[in-house]
Amino acid sequence: MLQRHSFTARFKFPTYSQPWWRLLASCALATTLASATLAQTAAAETDILLEDWLIDLPIVDHPQLQPLFPTTTPVVEDIPEQSDSAGYLRAPARAPVGSRVRVALEGTETSDWLILVDPDAPDDTMTDNYNRRSNSVGDETVRFRRASGFPGMQELRLLRSGEGIIARQSVELFDIDIDMLAPADVSAGESFDVFLNPVMSGHLIITDPDHDPEDVADRYNRMRYGVRDGEGPGMFSRTAPDQPGLYELRFHFNMGADGRLMARAPIRVVEGEAPAATDDDRLAELEARIKELTTRLDDVTLAEAHDLRNEIAALGLPALGLLVNLLERELLSPQMAFAFMNAPSPATLAPVATGAPVPASTGSAAPGSGPYQVTGVDAQDVLNVRNAPGADHMIVGMLAPGATNIAITGQTERAADGGTWWQITDPTLPGGAGWVNAQFLQPAPDTTEERLRVTGVEPNAVLYLRGEPSPDAAIVGILQPDASGIASTGHTARDNGTRWVELRHPDAPGGLGWAKNTYLTADEQTPPGPTIADLAEGFTRAPGYTEIDPEDLDYTIEQILHYAPASAMTPGADLSPLVKAVVALQSQNGRLPVARYHLRYGEKEVPANPDHAPEPLSVIEIRRFNLGPALHRQLVESDGAENVLDAQHFGEDRPNVSWRLVTRGLRGTDAMIVAASHREIETPEADCLGFHCQMGQAIIPHLTDWDMHGTQTSPSFRPSYDELWRGGPSSAAALDLLALYHGLAEASDGDARWRSFEWREGVTPGDPFVEVIIETGIGHETVVDVAMRDSHVMDTSVDTVWFRLRALSGGDDAEILPGFAAEYRHAHQ
Repeated sequence: MLQRHSFTARFKFPTYSQPWWRLLASCALATTLASATLAQTAAAETDILLEDWLIDLPIVDHPQLQPLFPTTTPVVEDIPEQSDSAGYLRAPARAPVGSRVRVALEGTETSDWLILVDPDAPDDTMTDNYNRRSNSVGDETVRFRRASGFPGMQELRLLRSGEGIIARQSVELFDIDIDMLAPADVSAGESFDVFLNPVMSGHLIITDPDHDPEDVADRYNRMRYGVRDGEGPGMFSRTAPDQPGLYELRFHFNMGADGRLMARAPIRVVEGEAPAATDDDRLAELEARIKELTTRLDDVTLAEAHDLRNEIAALGLPALGLLVNLLERELLSPQMAFAFMNAPSPATLAPVATGAPVPASTGSAAPGSGPYQVTGVDAQDVLNVRNAPGADHMIVGMLAPGATNIAITGQTERAADGGTWWQITDPTLPGGAGWVNAQFLQPAPDTTEERLRVTGVEPNAVLYLRGEPSPDAAIVGILQPDASGIASTGHTARDNGTRWVELRHPDAPGGLGWAKNTYLTADEQTPPGPTIADLAEGFTRAPGYTEIDPEDLDYTIEQILHYAPASAMTPGADLSPLVKAVVALQSQNGRLPVARYHLRYGEKEVPANPDHAPEPLSVIEIRRFNLGPALHRQLVESDGAENVLDAQHFGEDRPNVSWRLVTRGLRGTDAMIVAASHREIETPEADCLGFHCQMGQAIIPHLTDWDMHGTQTSPSFRPSYDELWRGGPSSAAALDLLALYHGLAEASDGDARWRSFEWREGVTPGDPFVEVIIETGIGHETVVDVAMRDSHVMDTSVDTVWFRLRALSGGDDAEILPGFAAEYRHAHQ
């Protein structure tokens, strides 16, 4: 038997006896019954098409529907309460609680900062140096801010130093249901699956059913059982307690100490095997049925989808797991997944005639016959196609920003709001035609037109586009210093000896403007190379890894950092990529008393644009192995259980984990996280510089023939992270101490600032050339030992150099024992 439960405002719990599929479908069904008309005639013999039902579903108040659309940021004609034209923001007027609110920015400066706060908060809230840094908008035109976990009003504020709030907008947060489905009975100590929809940042834990709902799990368990934002539904694995009995599965938003309980479901842990929940034959039939429907989406009826919904309901959790699997493999679209889980019976929907028919043309024909392209639409937005001219008519289709080859019929209408609308044709639209606002269409450029790019303009300047070929003419547009692919009309003119070129530009009146030929050159249309995001995600999106939002990870890291006393930068701005990787892992997975870390470091280069030098990216993989449980068992066997601390002291049940991070140096930060992902390591790992990673004995002394120096004084520095751990240097501190002692970093008033690694000839981009082993608590729990291997050294005789630092005790009198070794290309002469 399967149970599904949701948890809404004011801690109102639904009854556990209610069928899960009815609850799952009620959100969409209730909305559909009360919402706009279907794009379908009321012919009794014609079934409603599934795609028409989907088109008609409003997304307001339903986060489960959000992934069906490219953006949640509406086009806002009148920006409310924008107090300064020098900068403004645009965001949804309403957003789900706990969501990441997308904010479009324009006219901002790099030092501006953006916050989302209680509307009653004083205007000087979050104006200190730390919040200016941590909430900076930088050079981005789109930023995200996390909404509160409780319904009500919040306010976005854009602030500027010396001016205060320059723009603000209210955002209403509405409550949501989190759909949760889990087995009613699970076997003690065994893993089981949990279905969540939508997947939002939080933690999914198993607890005593009498545990106070407002008592949030401790920080370690929030990190260990964390759930990250996702698109649509998701499946998660949890391990049942070892002791039989009644428990409760709970999902909380991750809002620090204010984490709010959003869904709960009872589970019963039983001895032996729980009842089987999978019917493989029926599941295979269901998969075949889904794949068959996806081959003919244009004519799938609502009745067919409803029947499939009933099959999914009958199979329960395994069927939902199948849907999630097909989504992850991109064999099923989010739209279809939602429809197959929620499609109502056609009998519950009374087909209604569509809105007003397409009127005959009463105005002048649109200029030209096309093709046309979409213009002036935000890159994250869409242009709606409606069944009649005017924004109050039903949406029957959507055009992507920049969509081309749009055919118009020549019919034009003036809407009630004064706007001009053109009729377009498209075979994918109901009836093959629809209406769009003419201000968002312009003639598509002729592909034979000459293409130009801007050149000779300073990186911090722009090239003005003017209404006439003269420096005294009005400015009608702006071209960025790296703009390319600019279409020329072929018309030129001279003014006082200066040659001007007429260009096409969507923001200019009439789509045209003039620029000086001096700053233009032929665009050779070379294919664009990989972007920073392409290279970063290519490394972090490895099989088995779960992606983590870089902003969320940076925020988590900041929570465990301190100020560098004499620094105006955000805490941790000077951390090197290797140390940042250690701190990032510990910010999510906590610290362990007995552990081995293995870090691998490489670099990639990506050109920012053709006129700039390549930019280096740091590529880091860090694995951590929990050696505490094995050590605990050894000590119990040798010394007796009565003489050994309990297993919890040794980090019992903490998983082995692997992280992948890509960082770049930007705006005073040495290692800004571009992309990140992680996974739990379930199989034994045997590659830690030639030794098994889960050996219970220290491996660093045996890595090479060390030349150990005498005891040294610990270099003086005050890091932003916790320097001490259980009486000795922390893992991150030991790594920084190694770099400081061996001259790989410089001491400052705050974090140790590492020097950049030199370029390596013959190393494939992204391949590691630096590896680090950190062992802590092995043999003596106040000892941390660090070894770094730097290979492919650009030296005629030396191939690899080794650095080591062994640290005992802590404080100002920490005992430091450094070591060094080298491997030569040829026999040493």
